[in-house]
Amino acid sequence: DEELYSGMHRNGKVNMDNFGPARAEKADVILGWMDLSLESLPSKGRFYPNDISIKIRSAKVAEIRHFSTMDENNILDIDEKLNSIVESCTSVSSKTTRMSYKDLLEEDRFALILSIRDLTFPEPEATLKVPFQDKKGVKHEIEIKRDYFQYFSIPSEIQKYFDNDTKRFHIQTRNHGEIVMRPPTIGLMQEVTKYIRERRDQGLEIDQSLIQVAPYLGGDWRTFN
Repeated sequence: DEELYSGMHRNGKVNMDNFGPARAEKADVILGWMDLSLESLPSKGRFYPNDISIKIRSAKVAEIRHFSTMDENNILDIDEKLNSIVESCTSVSSKTTRMSYKDLLEEDRFALILSIRDLTFPEPEATLKVPFQDKKGVKHEIEIKRDYFQYFSIPSEIQKYFDNDTKRFHIQTRNHGEIVMRPPTIGLMQEVTKYIRERRDQGLEIDQSLIQVAPYLGGDWRTFN
């Protein structure tokens, strides 16, 4: 994520040239919401309800301006601004389960951001590039596009633990009963970030094992404590 923002920023400020010309509010109404294919996400939607609907829209001028206030040297501020775009420009619904953008997986967030950007700035000249240096020391510029990303596949030895009804991995252990796991959601990672911020503000020690393991234990961000 930080490389993405580095490509958007110069000298600690957002380079608005990378975003193309600003659009009028009326354009957002005309474009409206567009269905997002689950196959375009890294998770392929396998951890979501079968009837989930994810829609995205282009970002409004005010939302882009808010994003442009990001401090690229502050990882917590980067995270907050990224989530603000997803929250504003994403609609998530299901007839069987209460859903929010916070129930989307952290791993899908980057793909969502790129999809929203493509909607907001479809002009060919509004490309997003980041500097890259290869093993020979030669410097290049690489364009960031969804088509260039390679997503992971779950190995068969892990896939066998997946329950299609709960959308989670259920692992039976010899001494500790059943462990339920799934990739962390945006909401859970927000709670972890909140925990880190509060502990830092209070000058308290941060439980590293908690923040590394807890997000994967399949919990609901609404009840995370």
